[in-house]
Amino acid sequence: MKYLCLVYINEQRLAALPRPALDRLAADSAAYDSALQQRRCVLEARRLPSVQLATTVRPGGQGTNVPLITDGPYADTFEQLSGYMLIEAGDLDQAIRIAAQIPAGALGCVEIRPLGP
Repeated sequence: MKYLCLVYINEQRLAALPRPALDRLAADSAAYDSALQQRRCVLEARRLPSVQLATTVRPGGQGTNVPLITDGPYADTFEQLSGYMLIEAGDLDQAIRIAAQIPAGALGCVEIRPLGP
């Protein structure tokens, strides 16, 4: 079954990391992605640009058809979506084991969602 692992981090925490820790996180992430690819568990993994580059679109209010467009994140949150990993796992328990080892998850959390067939 396919699962989408959404990686949320605190961008301020990421920005505060000293260069050696940032380099180690990048290396650990690349190594983990490579290991999952060898096991044929990961179908796709991507890092997303900063939430500051996001644009949020919401339906127009008050019965208007004009959408409300906002630069940057719309919600005030402490953690931002920073990337995702589409994985193949036998069951939710295996998906949890895979997600629990995503290095960037140490800066926030990983949300797992099953995808339909």
